[in-house]
Amino acid sequence: MKTIGICYLGQHVKTGDFVLLQFARDHLAFVMIGPAVLIPQQKIEVEGLAMVLSYLRNTAKVDSKIISESQKIPKEEFLKLKRNHLLVELALLHDTSEIMKVIPLHGKHGLRFDMNEDEIRKVPLPRTNEEFISNLREALEIAS
Repeated sequence: MKTIGICYLGQHVKTGDFVLLQFARDHLAFVMIGPAVLIPQQKIEVEGLAMVLSYLRNTAKVDSKIISESQKIPKEEFLKLKRNHLLVELALLHDTSEIMKVIPLHGKHGLRFDMNEDEIRKVPLPRTNEEFISNLREALEIAS
């Protein structure tokens, strides 16, 4: 299966609002780019699936060797986001149809995360926003 796009979607542990951390496609892999996109909880509840799919289907292409510092999320900002949000990786895959992979992320020291294979959900598309929110809530609960 081909990976079309990747992003991290995180929910703030106190406010409930969300942040979308973007990745761009390099010729070898995906690299995190900025800025982080802040999204109110109400907007995710109504149009979260459409927003995420639009981003994943239109992933930017970059050359990681020439990414400027202004295109990156500063390490301190990322660590603060990681500390204050429950994070889930969302990946759009395509073979004969589209599938969204939903992966709870477990924070480790520094910039690292752990992923547990048995927690990964592969959800066929199209889905309703309600189904997406249900999958997202389940993953966020596991990530906590």
